[in-house]
Amino acid sequence: YQLVFIIHHIIADGWSVGILVKELESLYTAAYHDQKIVLPEPMQYRDFIAWQDKQQSQLSEAVPFWEQQSTKPFEVLDFPSSEMKPAKRSYIGHRTTLILQADVVNKLREFSKKQRNSLFMTLLASFQVFLHKITGQNSMFIGIPSGGQALAGSSHLVGQCVNMLPIHGHIEPDMTFEKVSSVVKKNAFEVYQYQHCSMALIGKMLAAQAKSPKLPGITATFNMDRPTGNLQFPECAVEFVPFPKVTTKQDIGLNVIEVGAELHLEFEYNADLSEHGIIDGWINGFARLVEDLVRYSDRSLSGIPLLTHHLKASQNLKEQVLLESKDQLFIHEQVEKWAFEHPDKNAVLCGNSEITYQSLHEQSNQLAHWIQQMNIEPNQQMIICLPTSIEAIVSILAVIKAGYTYTYLNEEPSDLLQHAVVITREATAFVKEHAKQIIDLHFTLTNQLVFR
Repeated sequence: YQLVFIIHHIIADGWSVGILVKELESLYTAAYHDQKIVLPEPMQYRDFIAWQDKQQSQLSEAVPFWEQQSTKPFEVLDFPSSEMKPAKRSYIGHRTTLILQADVVNKLREFSKKQRNSLFMTLLASFQVFLHKITGQNSMFIGIPSGGQALAGSSHLVGQCVNMLPIHGHIEPDMTFEKVSSVVKKNAFEVYQYQHCSMALIGKMLAAQAKSPKLPGITATFNMDRPTGNLQFPECAVEFVPFPKVTTKQDIGLNVIEVGAELHLEFEYNADLSEHGIIDGWINGFARLVEDLVRYSDRSLSGIPLLTHHLKASQNLKEQVLLESKDQLFIHEQVEKWAFEHPDKNAVLCGNSEITYQSLHEQSNQLAHWIQQMNIEPNQQMIICLPTSIEAIVSILAVIKAGYTYTYLNEEPSDLLQHAVVITREATAFVKEHAKQIIDLHFTLTNQLVFR
């Protein structure tokens, strides 16, 4: 059997859903055992509105604070795509769920404790780094929903009580994750001082002042649901089934749900953001990114790449590199090891093309040396713009060996070209006009690398 709740968001928020489920559990259990039950009596929604109106007395402090926040530099998140984005937003949404296993979650908790931070703040910081890695942008605002029920003193109230708080984030490639997490904590605590004041009302007040900046638009959101614990329905096994996501207001959002010892990460994104496979590649790379951020928290972010997994040609190579040993090697180190142990064994098969470990190692070395000789700025983002091919695998390894991070696109990108070094083959006029710097494999690899 399936029990389906269909609730318009105007009358119930995420906090409310948790209340409904727990009260349903209590009512079902009491009915099964033929017992009487008295549920906690919440305040009425009109009382919540009255409480909210009383908070206007503190607007004199909140408005100047948000006016100052709105002057902070930020960029609207611009996600790379190989297709032209539609002029009119479609609001078509998709959802992808990623599970962080218990061992990874424990490492996150240990890091949070060490930093005197909450798990929420650590995950928010990870999400900021994730968006920075994808877009190459340093400043952003992420919307954090704040539940008004707890602030008003009625945690059992069902209603739309969310206040969306824009949290500013600024990330530089030479920062460590320890530094990022401490900055996120500081920025969030500053904002939480005014979470009881309606952002909608503050936005209207700022808009009415001719010289005041407008509140930043929110295109990314982060939320962590309250843990509801294990539901116990007598004689019933209960499982939550996510409702298919068909619409979304934001470009991308992350909702974290504690399920036992695991964390379920629900990514919701606009279908116009980029190609479906590329987005799933970003999301699949998030789990490894989070683990690496905690493991190498004292290293600069530029040395911790977001490893995307949408290149089918490299799937076998990536699966083999997931070693269980505590002395796990980086992917380029593992390829070098295999090149020594199995030089003539095929490393990658792509269509009718193939390449051995020895050739893969040697050719990626040649390209890495070429990259290092080009005097490219440290921490420079690189875009690999090639079709799914052995060349793409060689280029990925070469970029890692040269000490840079990359974004892979199997077709010609657009908006990020002016910010990145582009690795391509036979660069088009568009690439030549907009790219900051070009590594053209047709020129670079002639008589050096041979692909079969």
